Amino acid sequence: MNTQIFCIGVETLAPFKGRITFWGEIDRQHLLSHGAPEDVDRAVAQVKDTLWADGGCIAQCEFGPGGKPENVRKVYETWDRLTGA
Repeated sequence: MNTQIFCIGVETLAPFKGRITFWGEIDRQHLLSHGAPEDVDRAVAQVKDTLWADGGCIAQCEFGPGGKPENVRKVYETWDRLTGA
């Protein structure tokens, strides 16, 4: 399911963990462009903890206008660390 998980609310989607696969991005309008790397780390951990069940979540990060390179890198570093990829 292609979802804007941060617009909908990660916790709102929690009941569907393990039942459907989520393809959703880390918040690019606020978090990737204005957040600190620590904020990104917490957001990725929230997605993993709330939606990941031995899969079931496709990590997506759009590096668009205004996105900070260090925040985009942090998304993938954190996802790899948390999932053992």
